Amino acid sequence: MYHDRNPSLLDTLTRQERADWDIVQAPDFMPIPRRFAFTATEERGEIQLGGYDPLSLAPGEQMLYFPAIHDDYNVKVKSIKYGNGPDAIELLNWSEEALASGEGAVNGRLDSGTSCILLPSSDLGGKLTDVPYDMVTEQELNKVQRSLFFTMEDQDGHDRTIEIEYEECVQGTPNQLLFGDPLFRRYVIDVPVPPDVCSCTLLQA
Repeated sequence: MYHDRNPSLLDTLTRQERADWDIVQAPDFMPIPRRFAFTATEERGEIQLGGYDPLSLAPGEQMLYFPAIHDDYNVKVKSIKYGNGPDAIELLNWSEEALASGEGAVNGRLDSGTSCILLPSSDLGGKLTDVPYDMVTEQELNKVQRSLFFTMEDQDGHDRTIEIEYEECVQGTPNQLLFGDPLFRRYVIDVPVPPDVCSCTLLQA
């Protein structure tokens, strides 16, 4: 028989009781924060409940926090560059109409169920003058192989750039940007529930 009870382990560990499951915690039970974190490699993955384990971070690294968009697992991406030198190619080239209406960023969804980085394979309804995925494909056909660099504004208003190496899987999708497994393999992703901010930092080598 169908019912709408949520089987989330995180919900159980963050509440004193769950009447829908007839669960009442012991009097000395200490609920954990409503957060979870992902770490992953090519062979295995780990979910950390209640936050992130500082030992997962690369030596000397600190968490970078980014505001979530629309109470969802999206962060605002201001720039995507193919390469990071003086000849780097900007993939988000906004049309004059888009800039006049205040456009200047695209939402990037954190999606642990996606195997690749998915770049927009359209001009987003005329908002862009070029198609990001087509630009990358053209460079690859010309045997130019570079990492992707994503610039996002953190919760303090500072631009932060993260790198996804060229060797990672990159594909196209019509009207959105998805951060899939390559992001989770390179960075620790720590998110609250609901996702008012998202965060990421380097995995420990």
